[in-house]
Amino acid sequence: MPFRKMGRKGKWIKVKDFEGEVNWVHSKLVTSAYMCAVVKAETANRRSGPGTRYRKLGSAAKYYSFKVIKKTGKWVKLKDDYGEVFWIYRPLLWVN
Repeated sequence: MPFRKMGRKGKWIKVKDFEGEVNWVHSKLVTSAYMCAVVKAETANRRSGPGTRYRKLGSAAKYYSFKVIKKTGKWVKLKDDYGEVFWIYRPLLWVN
């Protein structure tokens, strides 16, 4: 799940999620090695390329999170836990 880092106290990091909730997470559970995105809309179409003219590959429900591979204009190339790669319209996502 992507978070925005808000502060730090010892080994704890204060984070904020896409809904604005603030929590504390142990630093061992947080990484900056890659960027993540979470679906903020009820559903989002997964596409084979960055645009609506590309084939629909299914959909992703609200709260699903993915690894960001690339951002191109208003589209984000993502990878899921199964290694599948697809594109989602950026306004439907919250990207950290």
